[in-house]
Amino acid sequence: MICPQCQKQNQEGANYCPYCGYSFQEVNLHVNRDELSNKQHFQNTSFIKKRNEDGQQLQMQMPPNQTQTVKFFSQFMTFFINGLKNPSQYAKYQGGARYVFGYIILGLAALFHGLALAMVYQIFDRALSFFSSSSYSFFSTFVVHLLIYIAILALAIGLIFVFVRNIMRINVKFNHVIGRFGTLAIVLLLCNITALLFTITGFIGLQSFANGLGSAVLFFIIMMTFQMYTDEAKKRFEPLYGSMIIAALITILNLVFSNSTFVDIFL
Repeated sequence: MICPQCQKQNQEGANYCPYCGYSFQEVNLHVNRDELSNKQHFQNTSFIKKRNEDGQQLQMQMPPNQTQTVKFFSQFMTFFINGLKNPSQYAKYQGGARYVFGYIILGLAALFHGLALAMVYQIFDRALSFFSSSSYSFFSTFVVHLLIYIAILALAIGLIFVFVRNIMRINVKFNHVIGRFGTLAIVLLLCNITALLFTITGFIGLQSFANGLGSAVLFFIIMMTFQMYTDEAKKRFEPLYGSMIIAALITILNLVFSNSTFVDIFL
């Protein structure tokens, strides 16, 4: 069976293409082109229901831009809910087809992590302001920790991609890794949102617990992403050791960025 997206040979009965992530279940290849075109036209046309002055219900076509926005949001929510229900299975069928959602999830995870830590710094800064003047800016603290977290995620995903391409010898694109990693990162996003909520409500101890849980989830995500590629690997590779190498580098990166002298340069 030839993949219609990357034109590579796949096994008969496969659910998705391991090279580009194209899902064979999403489109029936035997559907007549004209019928498919009409179906897509109908799906792309959205309507809203309104009532006129007499109380009669009318169906009005939505503007194209609004239709695309609603459709994108609907697809994202479907992606988010399915990824939350069964992340380890749902991520297998993502790949490059849903990589945009993966980027969004990772961006939101970094955003909420940065906000949570910036608020913690702000709370302690206010508590100590009685003894000394304020030393931290909320915006600069947020930007620094946001960039640190983005660097950590980029390092993890980049190294996974290098291992998969060069050691496991699997011909995948970077976006394919983003699709799988980003789907699993839905749980990480929820951990970071929880940490922010605990910070807002003043439960700093619980916020530290949520941050620690988020760090553990990140390491689990790294290993699970490796594990998904083991069946496709052309060369035997132990995902545990690859995960440990990445975890060690992330820990070193955290220690370097957490150094007070280093952070004070930016704050």
